[in-house]
Amino acid sequence: MNTRDAIIWFQTAFDRELQDAVRGTPFNIDMLSAIAYQETGYIWHRLVKRGLGKKEVLRLCVGDTIDYNPTTKKGRKAFPRNKAHLLEHPQGAAMFAVARKCLEDVAALLPDFQGAVSNPNKFCRGFGIFQYDLQFFLKDADYFLKEKWAEASECFPRVIKELFEAMKRQGWSAKQTLTDLEKIHVAIAYNKGTSDLSKGLKQGHKNAEGKYYGELVSAYYDLARSIPDDPGTAAGGGPGMNVVHDTPFVPLAAGTPAPKYPGKLIVRDSADKTAVRLIQQRLRDLGFTQPAKKGGVEPLLVDGIFGRDTEDAVELFQTRHTNVHGAPLEIDGKVGSDTWGALFGAKTVHVSETAKTDSELLQEVLDVASMEVGVMEDPPGSNAGKRVQEYQRSVGISRGDAWCVAFVYWCFLTAAKNKAVTNPMEKKCRTGGVLDLWNRARDAGITTISTNEATNNPSKVKPGMVFIISTGGGKGHTGIVSRVIGNSLETIEGNTNDGGSREGIGVFRRVGRTIASINRGFIDFS
Repeated sequence: MNTRDAIIWFQTAFDRELQDAVRGTPFNIDMLSAIAYQETGYIWHRLVKRGLGKKEVLRLCVGDTIDYNPTTKKGRKAFPRNKAHLLEHPQGAAMFAVARKCLEDVAALLPDFQGAVSNPNKFCRGFGIFQYDLQFFLKDADYFLKEKWAEASECFPRVIKELFEAMKRQGWSAKQTLTDLEKIHVAIAYNKGTSDLSKGLKQGHKNAEGKYYGELVSAYYDLARSIPDDPGTAAGGGPGMNVVHDTPFVPLAAGTPAPKYPGKLIVRDSADKTAVRLIQQRLRDLGFTQPAKKGGVEPLLVDGIFGRDTEDAVELFQTRHTNVHGAPLEIDGKVGSDTWGALFGAKTVHVSETAKTDSELLQEVLDVASMEVGVMEDPPGSNAGKRVQEYQRSVGISRGDAWCVAFVYWCFLTAAKNKAVTNPMEKKCRTGGVLDLWNRARDAGITTISTNEATNNPSKVKPGMVFIISTGGGKGHTGIVSRVIGNSLETIEGNTNDGGSREGIGVFRRVGRTIASINRGFIDFS
């Protein structure tokens, strides 16, 4: 289950509860989805994958076992700082029993909790999918003692209450609506108390890879925004997916050569033992572990066998890292080019030269398309305008019609004229329909590359190729690939916007789409 699928599961499983929770508030379902994934997604996406029911998933969304360290004066400072502090409360022993049992239960399913559970004094302080903190035990003891966090009807209203408190701390109590950016700052305040707008998104909890709570919630919010009302027909790469963050890559030791991506997906039971050993050694070096036979954990074994322990370690790594553009990795336990790049560095995966291709025609297509970047509809949102109507006329569609395919065709038509060669789209692929273009290209024997082929080996995707996305209901979106960076794409698209919409307002150069989000594939007209 990748991050997008996990968010779809969350929004589907809790559809009624989410709608009830946000009704009449300045918050939205995508905001709650982003917070839920940031707080406990690394737990529940794996529990769902194991087939656990919704209520059991909610019950096991527990975490935060960090104690206060009196020597370093670091760690938890709120109640309860440690077991002794909790036991000072009249109901502390009962609460410790509940919190300890939760830790034992989640550790039995997820190996990354086994280090904590091996210490008999450790217990959980965060409860529920939004991590309602145990400090609230002082005024809401029944919520914890009676395990109310396992009930959506109990935990969803509490996060709304805390978000309103965060708004109040921001001085925004009077606001009836919030911008997308303000929603992220409220989420940061939910995490750390207040958010300083002048500091941007680098606020809140900072994880071991150097990513801040605000950056991660923003990325998950953008991902949630890209999922339409009917997620079963969704294609990836929607509004906001062009956000670029710093890559949280932990460098290799000095002098250690970075191994190149082997050009294929490395999965469980893979025969490529060399690649598996490299992955295992890298994960081991980064501190990833596996269950020990005598209890507790031990460093991940480097044996070239891609089994359950290695798969679990890869999944955990994927929950904590982003790809070279800062977008969430797919959490599937498989090592494709994105995960390989996060493990070993961006230079280890295929990177094409900017707007450079071996085909003279495709190079001209890229040059023509680049010159069109900035063309806008007139008025915006009308599917019209002097230049836009030139695109539309090239394929015989009318003013007001969606024109992403028309833009692609016009670029090929113009490039072919400039080079005095035949337009490869003219005879068989002159159409205004995205999926019709895909079908015509395949029927005509033109080279196409499926999403799976491209994901497993990104070097197959070249600048100048045309990507095809199905958005459901017979509709889709298309554009021209201008650069490939691992599993990520730079594209030039018509009838789009900065967020990548299929019904946009102009011609844009975009970064942030992934090969995996291109759910039909690529057409090579070279």
